[in-house]
Amino acid sequence: MPYRFLVDTPLGRLARWLRILGFDAEYVPETQEIGSSSDTARIIVARPDKISIFQDQACCPVKTDRVFDQVAEIRERLGLTPADIQPFSRCIRCNRGIEEIPKKDVRARVPDYVWQTHSAFNHCVQCGRIYWRGSHFERSRNIILEIFH
Repeated sequence: MPYRFLVDTPLGRLARWLRILGFDAEYVPETQEIGSSSDTARIIVARPDKISIFQDQACCPVKTDRVFDQVAEIRERLGLTPADIQPFSRCIRCNRGIEEIPKKDVRARVPDYVWQTHSAFNHCVQCGRIYWRGSHFERSRNIILEIFH
């Protein structure tokens, strides 16, 4: 069963990194309380003081402040392995799946240099954001390898 998360407001960077790892990570906006979600199939990720109010739901308290330490904390607590992740398969903005898109279809939507130097592109099926394997991809991949080695 794939892991699905509900991430509390102050942990936005963590929600983004869970998405980079390929997890369905719903982020609770500031205008909504984490307790107002009715999705009990999600693991609640929050600071320990907020976790105490959830008795019948799976929770994963996060104690550290650095985002990569937080990811490692979740990995350790849930026993995640490299087999559990699907890096770069979700949109980091809206949490939906991303798919390949033909290069010709992104011509007007990416910078000229990116168009000239890349041949493979993906896009979010929900918000339309375009993704390619730039320097950010290599940095993120190296971080993932370090966390999951």
